[in-house]
Order: sequence, then structure tokens, then C-alpha cells
Amino acid sequence: MKLAPRPVGRPHSDLASVLRNQLWGHAVYRRAHLSWDALDSKLLSLEDHPDAPRPRKLWHVARLGISPRPKAKNKSDGTDRESHGADLVVLVDHHPEFVGLREAFESPLWQLLTPPAPDRADQFEIQRTLLTRLGLYQSEHPLRGVGAWLMPAEPAFRPWDGDATRWLRERLQSPTLDLVAVLVGAFRDAMDRLELLEANSYLGAARDALRNTLQSFNITKDLGEDIARLVDKRLFRSDWSPPFNFTTFRRDRRTAPQRSLTPQEVLHEVIAGDVIPDFHARAKSSGVVYPGKAPIVPLNDELRWLLKHRTALYELYSKDRQARHFHFAIRQFETLHGDEEKISVAELSRRFGLPE
Repeated sequence: MKLAPRPVGRPHSDLASVLRNQLWGHAVYRRAHLSWDALDSKLLSLEDHPDAPRPRKLWHVARLGISPRPKAKNKSDGTDRESHGADLVVLVDHHPEFVGLREAFESPLWQLLTPPAPDRADQFEIQRTLLTRLGLYQSEHPLRGVGAWLMPAEPAFRPWDGDATRWLRERLQSPTLDLVAVLVGAFRDAMDRLELLEANSYLGAARDALRNTLQSFNITKDLGEDIARLVDKRLFRSDWSPPFNFTTFRRDRRTAPQRSLTPQEVLHEVIAGDVIPDFHARAKSSGVVYPGKAPIVPLNDELRWLLKHRTALYELYSKDRQARHFHFAIRQFETLHGDEEKISVAELSRRFGLPE
């Protein structure tokens, strides 16, 4: 397979876009169980006459990576944009046998894969959007303290133990590209904090989820390998150099295929290479709060209740902490000074910043 020919001087689409288009096209073709001509007739309402022209639009999408969506062109005055042609993604989505393929085409995973590399702020926004869409939750500071205070047994507010993905095992039985993107984001966040064991958990889970998701689309082996290699190269190794020897262009049978690295080898390569600065990119806004060392868990009714009343609960939690701090300071003063006159509350407030 190779990229579609373009006019001279016009750059090729990025490989991530080509692979996304090919994945969508192959998945539609495999689910339809029709020929390319019959598929065009069904989706585009073409004539059934054997001599009618057959554009084979789906064939161009699957084989050459042509976008199934019309390109927006500037109007003559340059003030607006209009689209020409049918949006095949929307047309296909109207048929029940192709359910889920539009979500795969529009998954934020492709945004993460498309250069330029996402910075820390963009990655956080994508992660937060995906967690909400998938009904997942990862506690953030300072709400983590409130949750641990109110729900000490809730996994969302406890440090992960052994496997950071243990609470996602049910979701991992039927993964999606969106879930893969969540695991990728969690891996990159853990690497940014140099939490290597946590990153290792997310790395293994993301690879397994990606493999199972691609298998569910029933695409060709070469295409699945190319997508997995691009995810590994750009998101796990943070290597945004130009891709070479991808089978999407054309398999070079004189070149031996590269061995897939183990999670431990990927972590070693990341640490030993020049990729750490990419993971430490500064956020656009200093006010962004990033997910910390807390597991990703399915959202339940208790967590929804806590999120709904988070402001009031945090005020109660703050008062409780202040009260505990106040009583601890009193005990410490009595222990250190013995029979000396007890210090007044006003003095404690002045010395330790406690409320009067």
C-alpha cells in the first residue's frame, strides 16, 4: 500500500491520517461483506445498471488512505469555508451494521498521533474529555484528600497497588480506541512524574488494548502492525522523526522487520534517550491541575455524589483538618512545656496560623 498520488508541490498527508482513513475503510468493507462496487451503490445510492460509473470511493479510502470526508475550500471572498462532496463517515454511520466506526474515526487517539506532538496542557484536556466520555474517573488534588477522608475504602482515592489498571479489567475485555488513548495519556503522565512502575502498568495495558481493538475491526495484519508501530514510536517512545519502512507505503521485503520491544525495554530506551524533555514540556496555563498518582476507576454513584457536592465537602474537610491541627498543636505544647502556663488560643493562632 502507498499514499495516494498528489499534485506536484502538495505535501502528503501525515501517516497518522492515512492510517486512520485506511482503518475506517477496511473496517467498513469487512463488516459489509460486499464488493467495492456494491458497497458504493449501497452507501451512495448509485444506479444498479451494470454500465453505471463506479467511483469506488471506499476502495480509495481503504487502499490509498484518501480522506472519507470532503475537504473544506475557501470561498472566493476568502471569508468563509464550504465543503464539497458527501461525508462518507456520516453516511456510513446511518447504517446500524457500522455502529462504532465513526467513534473510531474521530477518536482523540489520532489527534495524539498527529504532529506536532501534543504539549502537556493539550494532553490533559484530551485526557479529561475522554475520562468523562467513557464514564471513568481519576481523582485530582485536592479532592483526593476529601475523598480519602469521606470514603477511605474507595479505590479512586487510594494509591495504586501493584497494577495501576486493576480497576479497568472489565473495560479492558472490550477496549476501544478511546480507552487506548486514556491508557496512553496515563502512561505519559506517569513518565512525566518518573513513576516507572506505574508507567509500566499503563504501557502493557495500552498495548494489549490496542491489539485487541484492532483485531475487532478485522483489518489486515500489515495495517494493524503499522498502527501499533506508529503508536509505539510517537506516543510510547516520543519519537517524532519521519517514519520509514512502514508497510502502509510498501513493504520492503529485503528489510527485516523490527522486533517489538518489551515494556521494560521501552522504559529503558525512554530514560536513556533524549525523549525526557518532550515529556516535561511546560503547560500553557500554570493553573492547570494534572492527574497525580491515583488509579483510573469506573465512575459510580458515590463518586458522582462527591463530585456534585465537591465545594461544600471540601469546606468541611478543611475545617476538620484545621481542628485536628489545632488539637495536635495543643498536645505538642503541653508535652514540651510540662507545667508551664498553657498558651492561649490567640497565641497559637498567631504562631501556627490556626483559626481563633
